[in-house]
Amino acid sequence: MSERTPCNYCTLRWLEADAKKSGQKITRRPGGIGVNLFRHYPATLIPLTATMDHPNFVASMMEIGDRCGC
Repeated sequence: MSERTPCNYCTLRWLEADAKKSGQKITRRPGGIGVNLFRHYPATLIPLTATMDHPNFVASMMEIGDRCGC
């Protein structure tokens, strides 16, 4: 990983903070190469089988650590 590239943990934290500003949240679902992330309002349900074609899809990550790896 490049020195200037944030790790998946930090990227996820940034996505969650940005979503929270507009009253939304980030939901993780299995799929793709590891985990798919979806940004949506709390009242919106994201099915367990949601894929990258879903309109609320944000990113796909191989692995999200339990702490910063930058």
